[in-house]
Amino acid sequence: MGWDVAVDGGDRWGSVPGGVATAIGAVTGLVVVLVGVVGALSVESTLLGDRALLAMRTRDVFSSSIPVVGAYSRFGWSHPGPWSFYLQAVPFRVLGGDGTALAVAAATVNAAVLGLGGWVAARRSAAVTAVFTVATAVLIVNGTLVIHEAWNPAMAIAPMLVAVVAAAVAWTGDGAALAVVIGCGALAAQTHVGVALPVAVAMVIAGVGWFRHRPDDGGVPVAALVVAGLAVAPIVFDTVTDWPGNAWRLVESAFSDDLERVGAVDALRLILRSTSPEFVVDPGYEQFFGFVVSGQSVGWLPGAVLVLVALVARYGASASLRRLALIQLAVSLGAFVGIAGIRGPLHAYLLGVLPVLATIGWSIVAAEVAARLVSAPPAWMLAVSLLSLPLVAWVAADGPWVDQAADGDVDAVESVVTDIERWADGRSNPTVALEVSAPDDFQGVDLFGGLVEALDRRGVGVVPGTGHEFLLPDRAGDAVSATVTVVSLAPTDPTGDVDGALVVYDPLTAAERARLTELLGQLVTVLEQNDLAVLVPAVTNGDVDAVPVDRFEDPDTVRRQLAELRALLERGPRLVVTVS
Repeated sequence: MGWDVAVDGGDRWGSVPGGVATAIGAVTGLVVVLVGVVGALSVESTLLGDRALLAMRTRDVFSSSIPVVGAYSRFGWSHPGPWSFYLQAVPFRVLGGDGTALAVAAATVNAAVLGLGGWVAARRSAAVTAVFTVATAVLIVNGTLVIHEAWNPAMAIAPMLVAVVAAAVAWTGDGAALAVVIGCGALAAQTHVGVALPVAVAMVIAGVGWFRHRPDDGGVPVAALVVAGLAVAPIVFDTVTDWPGNAWRLVESAFSDDLERVGAVDALRLILRSTSPEFVVDPGYEQFFGFVVSGQSVGWLPGAVLVLVALVARYGASASLRRLALIQLAVSLGAFVGIAGIRGPLHAYLLGVLPVLATIGWSIVAAEVAARLVSAPPAWMLAVSLLSLPLVAWVAADGPWVDQAADGDVDAVESVVTDIERWADGRSNPTVALEVSAPDDFQGVDLFGGLVEALDRRGVGVVPGTGHEFLLPDRAGDAVSATVTVVSLAPTDPTGDVDGALVVYDPLTAAERARLTELLGQLVTVLEQNDLAVLVPAVTNGDVDAVPVDRFEDPDTVRRQLAELRALLERGPRLVVTVS
């Protein structure tokens, strides 16, 4: 058998009848959208941060400012393309254009993508269908694939999964699968550039495989050409109309040496950790203040799944599994190169490709074992598994049933926006520049996104003020009638002179504010006494999650104080709003 991967034959499970393949795709989509819609019901109508900015760009699809690039990046460029905005625009608008509507729109897109994946996988191979089924369920249960999550790193997960799996079908000369690989690969890469290199590997393999095994009388499928054209159209348009365009800025940033890169050693350690059995039971990475630290533990039996997948690629009983195994290994190599090149502090969300590839790998191994034990599963078993596995994952994860807790930042945004809207009433078409100052950048982006989206949704024209242009580059520079400045005070900062302020928002009473200040003072003293003064700046800004409680002489007392402190901090920030 060796490395010769046959196109036809060699599959102990064979293919799936056409009618069943269609049913599998439909069932997958219906189950996924059910999971997503129920989960979306727990999402606040008022969004914050990145999600709020994504909602604005989705709303812009039906405006004169149609987006031609993707979500913003902190490096001054945007992600490559706007497809996710276009695909979510109709359900988002029809359902009211708020946070819940965006979550349902995301669920709808993910359901369509995964339904397409189920259909394509089942077109040629029962074994690949089994891999897709298991991988989808596992990614839902471990929280990697959140069906109703509209945040762009999360929206890239489903199309990336489908692109990798569908590449094994396109390899056989299936033109429809090639179109799906191109479409889902483009959607994933446009949505989050961090997965561009791995999905590009899958797309190249799919294209080469399709060319080698295409029907004798077959040219390039029209669907594949149309999808490819639609994928590059907004990028070309942006480049021509805003020369040299966002794509060039992205390339310049990728080759810039202004920030330290993750590097090959740490990238290899991350790959080895994510492909170890330990990662299955304990997913995640060692982090410090939200950043993935260098020198990760590789876990026990690091890289085990890569070794097993390589064995399947060479000795597998199913030709379709051997194809998929080779693709998984090649895409993993692409992921290694991509992660090694990441610049600046490493956030866990930049590593979303790793659990996807690891899960595909374990699913390939499981399908190989099953193929050797079971000669030919009836077609109805595949349909039932696609219905049952995601439901099992949904119940096990328990996420969709849990109501989202009230967020103090949401309360603050809703209160302040009401006052700003009241100020704007009576003014003809007011357009304001919004500036937000906060103790840390993350809270600043959360508040800016929440405020700007809520104002936009209520009909108040708003553009980014000084220092915020990169968050909404398409609106930067527009003429304004006033500047609204929102200052979020640190927990211990005095309110100061508020004469002339439009509004001062404080979720705490004077007694509660005094108690908060007292608790923070006690915590700072304990940190300084235990040689942890390095944590004091973060703690005084309200970040108490990284306090190492077990290092203190009386950890139980500190734990109780932290619980009381968190309860007060979660009530939300103090905001001072002025208009000039």
